[in-house]
Amino acid sequence: MLNKPNINELMDVVDSKYALVILAAKRARYMIDSNPDLADDETFNPVSAALGELVSGELHWTSAQQPVPSEPEEAEEA
Repeated sequence: MLNKPNINELMDVVDSKYALVILAAKRARYMIDSNPDLADDETFNPVSAALGELVSGELHWTSAQQPVPSEPEEAEEA
């Protein structure tokens, strides 16, 4: 049985609980889609596996949220 990481360990890795849920869900879905036999395995929990990968550093991601540079204000002509 996989030890479930506690929320404090998980929050050290991600910025928000929302990001944690999205990352774990997408990774779990990818595991099931890439190996359909895992869906039938009652002993394997893909969400727990995804959370374990996240805490151990095996799962890497980049943030899609980038700061948008502001437009330089044009000088008004008189």
